[in-house]
Amino acid sequence: MELTEVCVLGAGAAGLMAAAAAGARGRRVLVLDHAPEPGRKILISGGGRCNFTNLDGADPARFLSANGRFARSALARYRPADFVALVRRHAIPFHEKTLGQLFCDRSARDIVAMLLAECAAAGARVRCGVRVTALDHADGHFRIGTDRG
Repeated sequence: MELTEVCVLGAGAAGLMAAAAAGARGRRVLVLDHAPEPGRKILISGGGRCNFTNLDGADPARFLSANGRFARSALARYRPADFVALVRRHAIPFHEKTLGQLFCDRSARDIVAMLLAECAAAGARVRCGVRVTALDHADGHFRIGTDRG
């Protein structure tokens, strides 16, 4: 049994970013995904080149939420420019297409590798090919069962 403070279910873009952020804050993080490799949807996005952010249009009014302030707060705290800076730190070449869409020059695999490197640097463990079979909550704790124990 692995004890962890934060367990992220899903090794997609949001899950890997959440795991890296939690790990950077000193939490013990575990990411679980049923897919055989992380970032599967990232790899097929943008024709394999990954439209990793948009410079225009990341406006809170374009997001639907029961809490309208959430999108405004989240987008103010982490802007497209912040993600672009992360991409630049990892020396990933990219280009802009119409309407401020940014794509990798080489491959979406660059973005997946960057997110995995951020997780590793933050100490977040990523386990793929693990199917969640149970999720229980009691006494303020969660217990996650998987097909691997």
